[in-house]
Amino acid sequence: MRTLPTPQQLRYFLAVADELNFGRAARRCNVSQSTISGAVNDLESALNARLLERTKRHVALTREGAAMAVHARDILNRLEDIADLAHSLQGPLAGGLRMGIIPTIAPFLLPDLFTGLRRDFPTVRAQVSEDLTPVLLEKIRAGTIDCAVLALPYPTGDLIVRELFSDRLLIAHTSTQKLRHSAKGVTSAVLRQSELLLLNDGHCLKDQALAACKLSPAEIAVSFQAASLMTLIGMVDRNLGITFIPELAVPSFQKCFPNILYSPLAESRAQRTIAICWRPGSHREKDFAIVAALIEALQDA
Repeated sequence: MRTLPTPQQLRYFLAVADELNFGRAARRCNVSQSTISGAVNDLESALNARLLERTKRHVALTREGAAMAVHARDILNRLEDIADLAHSLQGPLAGGLRMGIIPTIAPFLLPDLFTGLRRDFPTVRAQVSEDLTPVLLEKIRAGTIDCAVLALPYPTGDLIVRELFSDRLLIAHTSTQKLRHSAKGVTSAVLRQSELLLLNDGHCLKDQALAACKLSPAEIAVSFQAASLMTLIGMVDRNLGITFIPELAVPSFQKCFPNILYSPLAESRAQRTIAICWRPGSHREKDFAIVAALIEALQDA
């Protein structure tokens, strides 16, 4: 009788396949490096195949290893589906919630969302992963989170997407800066002549805002880039430039920075769409619908 791979062996192998480093894979799985190495060796022995090429300085997938990684990820996702199905039969959100969310949404949505979740589902257990959009999409596909709240437009591939609400993009500035407006708002021509403060590369808000205004990085003067909206808004408060701010964030920033003004953009489609997404085939669609309804209710309040 053949020896079949165990879920743990597959999980450890995928960690190495993703990290291409045994030390990082061990830290990711919260086990020792020898445990990871032993599991991969046992898996290779069980399959009679070499999955990894490894030296003291280099780890790479073999052709067999690359093919195995695709199937291993699918198998673990299907095991997750079995667990999700069992939990869904016990009632709404019975299995807890592992949710991802991007940094330009999280501070302005999560507190109210989790207040509503605890009110309606007092026993719910929730884990939040705050990260950039491409990282969250990979985590959904890998089965390490159940769903993610993010901003569109952004390519989501085969994932199921439910749009929740539109979030206008505004320009944050001060009265001292005397920002010129057209009848419709701040134009792209004005932005080309302004000192722009932007989020670091990788933040989809930056790309969405520039695309909405039909601006390319080559034609604007970027005086500062940061990892958070809070940093950018603080710079605006000191008259060091202007920045794009989602309308979702304005109520929070008005409390801390009462002197900052928020002006609309002249472009008619200067907005992003907040959405929730999950893996196709998940048995937790009813749970995600609950989360979606709570988020939508917050916008109507």
